This record gives sequence, structure tokens and C-alpha cells, in this order.
Amino acid sequence: MLCRHRHSTDNAVGLFHTTGPKLHKLARKYRPLTPVLLEFILRHDTPLDHDVKLMIAGQLDNAADRFAAIAD
Repeated sequence: MLCRHRHSTDNAVGLFHTTGPKLHKLARKYRPLTPVLLEFILRHDTPLDHDVKLMIAGQLDNAADRFAAIAD
């Protein structure tokens, strides 16, 4: 998941290398973005093949589950 944060790109990769309270903070930060990104990916005017959209949708679903498990 890519998000613009200040002057750098933030793609949530830090979650895999983070522990402690910061992990929960990052999960809560990214969790609300997954449904928004899913909506954009699945739009009929998004220029991606259907199978690619489904693959990305599955990845976003997995990410949402992980964020929920960490954030709660």
C-alpha cells in the first residue's frame, strides 16, 4: 500500500520490521486506507485487467485482516 507521507513514500513495509507500541500505531494508521484503495482498484474505469484487480483486492483483504489483528 503506497501513501504519500510528507516528502517520502510510505508503503507500510515498516510493519514487518516493527515491534512494540509503534506497530499498533502503524496498523491503526493504515487500516482505514484498505477499503478506500479496494474501492479504487475495483472501479470499472481503473485501467487494469480483471485478474490483476482480483489479485490486488485479495492482497488488500489480507492487509486489512493483518492490520485489524494488530490494531485491536
